Amino acid sequence: MKHPSLLLLLALAACGTDPPASPPPPDEDAGPTDTLPTADTSACGLADALELGGFSASYVAPKSASIEQDKAFFLATLLDSQPALLAALTKDAPFEALRADREARLRGAVAKCDTNVACYRGELGFTDPETKAVADELPIALAASLASFASTQLRPSGHFILHATGTDAELLSGAWSDSARGLNGAFDGYAATLDGAALKALVGGVSAAHPEALAFFRPLVLVVLRALEVQTRDEASRYEPLATGENAAALAALPSIDWKAFPYSVIVVPGQGPESLDYPFSPAGQKRCDLAVRRYQAKLAPLLLVTGGHVHPDRTPYAEAMEMKKYLVSQRGIPASAILVDPHARHTTTNLRNAAREILRYGVPADRPALVTSDVYQSLYIAFGLDDRCRNELGYLPYRVIKAVTPNDACMMPNALSLEEDGRDPLDP
Repeated sequence: MKHPSLLLLLALAACGTDPPASPPPPDEDAGPTDTLPTADTSACGLADALELGGFSASYVAPKSASIEQDKAFFLATLLDSQPALLAALTKDAPFEALRADREARLRGAVAKCDTNVACYRGELGFTDPETKAVADELPIALAASLASFASTQLRPSGHFILHATGTDAELLSGAWSDSARGLNGAFDGYAATLDGAALKALVGGVSAAHPEALAFFRPLVLVVLRALEVQTRDEASRYEPLATGENAAALAALPSIDWKAFPYSVIVVPGQGPESLDYPFSPAGQKRCDLAVRRYQAKLAPLLLVTGGHVHPDRTPYAEAMEMKKYLVSQRGIPASAILVDPHARHTTTNLRNAAREILRYGVPADRPALVTSDVYQSLYIAFGLDDRCRNELGYLPYRVIKAVTPNDACMMPNALSLEEDGRDPLDP
């Protein structure tokens, strides 16, 4: 079986699709030989300086009762954690009017909409004019505390880094606009896919369970979170907290690593799910792991970073990264202390985005290249066909450099813009 041409790979990337879920048999993936990358990382080329936009890996984020909210709609968590800010909003006449209107729309939605799904979207979603009105008024209402809020929360969190080059007011406005877009997208993906009767019961239940006065963002947040619960889509929280769970052993080993002894910081291994629910681990995923083990054993990097969520088939109980880690530990003898997992990524774009996030948040040296290892098919796609798709879907490139160094490997310099949250996909925001 011949591998697809580079032209086809570029065409797939232009269409915004991942390579097909059925790759060539694993014994064909690497081609006739598997050439290890050189230890000379100058082949990666020069990267722009890493701009952190005020992000701090030591930042301790506030937490709500919902991990999904904390990951996908962090601005809501931040505002909830700052009573003084919410109090300032209630004293701002435009915001109090907005808050009262949004709450009234939640309370009256069942009577007005009955089982009309589109009606609920109109009542609960944020229109573009509403989103802009909030973005314009937020910096005014919070002017007295804005500098402190931006310097101690918004910037160091990294969640809103796409707006970090702006003023404090522009940062807050951008953070809200992205949050509103994420909330609307999450409603469309998980609340609006319910039938009318189920959505009616959901919205009515949320209103009854929360008789208290609700902040302007709270009605839509509550409905979206409840929709995820009803749809049993807890993928974003299923393995959290990773830092004290699946990744604890590797994080404990980080301080003892002599990074200068390795040309690459980590070996990133994107997952590949099987086509059937009967099989937790695909042959292609195993092949990618085997390739990565060769590189690890050659001391090209001190860590493996396996990335892939519950993707193929839909609603599979198996996370690609978790199955790869099991295989690496039980079958290949790799210590858990040398494996970082990202069990959330659902696309090739987010494989690389989430790998960059872990590098930055865990304190892995981001000024050193990472090695991305996969089968020839995906490796060509990553090295030559992913830029436009990343720009279209993420809004930025999750890497400062991505460059093929062998048919199975690309070197990557992470981009701090990868820290930006994206609530449009609350399964992996």
